Amino acid sequence: MLNIQREIVNIVLEQDFVVLPGIGAFLTEYSKPYFDKDGEIVLPEKKIEFNHMIDRDLDNKLLGLISMKVNLPKELLKTDYNEFLNKFRSDIVLYQKFEIENLGLFFKNENHELEFYQEKSKQSQKVDSTKSEEVSIKAIKPISAKPVEVLENEDSANPTRTKSYLKILLYLVPVFLITTTLAYTIFIKPLKNKSEKKNMVEEIDSLTELQSEVFNDSNLQVDKVEKRNSDNSSERKASIKNQSPRDSSSNSHIVGIGIFKVKENVDNLAAYLAENGIPARVRKSGDRYKLFVMANSEEQAIEFVRKIEQLTGEKAVYENN
Repeated sequence: MLNIQREIVNIVLEQDFVVLPGIGAFLTEYSKPYFDKDGEIVLPEKKIEFNHMIDRDLDNKLLGLISMKVNLPKELLKTDYNEFLNKFRSDIVLYQKFEIENLGLFFKNENHELEFYQEKSKQSQKVDSTKSEEVSIKAIKPISAKPVEVLENEDSANPTRTKSYLKILLYLVPVFLITTTLAYTIFIKPLKNKSEKKNMVEEIDSLTELQSEVFNDSNLQVDKVEKRNSDNSSERKASIKNQSPRDSSSNSHIVGIGIFKVKENVDNLAAYLAENGIPARVRKSGDRYKLFVMANSEEQAIEFVRKIEQLTGEKAVYENN
């Protein structure tokens, strides 16, 4: 039968970073290696830290690792984990603590925040993964004298300090990867989200400014059109006013030829004058007919008077209205 709690302990101890959904995250910290007085390297110590703020396993890493180990589907493991989580929360509420064997104790502090106390046997573990390799190398005996000389030369050329540097590099690589991942998750990713929101706000502001500019331009165009129309109407009114005095002035140059009773005589005289270049007109006034001619200027009116007198022998009258 699957023991989900035991599998969780194994994953926490094996992985440098893992999240228990609904509980928190476990991060592995390594102390700095250093050299002792004899020049030998002191290997880094491994320590597990707990952070209750990170309690969401976004990539479902925990169940994925357990599924690969026990060869069971994630759906089944999810049911077992939920039972474990319910038991965990129940004990925290009732007893203010929950202990996981071979891992440590969870408890609530004065601020009702979840804390973790690691077992003493697990608190600090020296990382010593190359010890067995060194023993096996020392146990190999050379078959001939020639390889022995080569080994002795290699030992003299490569001191212990070089091996120590290689060990340091091997243990610092995972520490660097964990630090980089945490820095990206905590600092860089929120800044990217803020910059995206800021860009959205700037785009909205620019659209608003563009709309206001278009609106202002349209208002200016409307004002220009209205002003142009008002100017045109003013010009038309002025031209009409200027034209009316000219028309009235031109119409005021009237030369009266005479007033007659018989319409036929008036028509014959008007035709005679028209043949001689004087456009005479007939207007009925009561039971009589008035014969006159319109001049465009005073000079033309005087000329008409002189010419009519020559043609008819009668003196025309210049009526300057």
